[in-house]
Amino acid sequence: MSDNLEKFVRKNREQFDSEIPRDKIWSKIHKGMQANTPVRKISWYKYAAAALILIGVGAGIGLALGNRQEAPQLVMQQQIEESEKKYTQLVNNKLDELSEYDFDKKLLTDIDLLDQIHMELKEELIQNSGANSKIVIQAMMKNYQAKLNALEKILTKVKTKDLESQSKESSTIY
Repeated sequence: MSDNLEKFVRKNREQFDSEIPRDKIWSKIHKGMQANTPVRKISWYKYAAAALILIGVGAGIGLALGNRQEAPQLVMQQQIEESEKKYTQLVNNKLDELSEYDFDKKLLTDIDLLDQIHMELKEELIQNSGANSKIVIQAMMKNYQAKLNALEKILTKVKTKDLESQSKESSTIY
């Protein structure tokens, strides 16, 4: 029977190829393709970090332009202290959120490494506060961004693992 169907399709192929699907069918196909597309969640932490950097840089520029009689080093120091205070608060919030979960503390080794790098950058800024100070400050801001990104990834991984373990526990109870 399948041979007869195959012969029929081969014989009448041109008639099949001339048909064009209706718009309704294409819209269903398009909806089906969109439904399978994974949705990417954008965390607000990235935007908060970017806004924080812009605020810190803007505040630093505003202070530098508004208080020209102050020494440039003092303005730079104030800018660094403000940025550090804000970033430290963001990092501490992430760490507090992580402390609510049970996870392997080895995941925080990258954070410890970033802390060491930050301290080295701070020492470099204190010792050589000349032409390289802008580069060092930028490196410090990137360090904070990297720390926040790493904490966000760890937090996402820990939350996912926690949800998976909860779903396994709930399925084994019933």
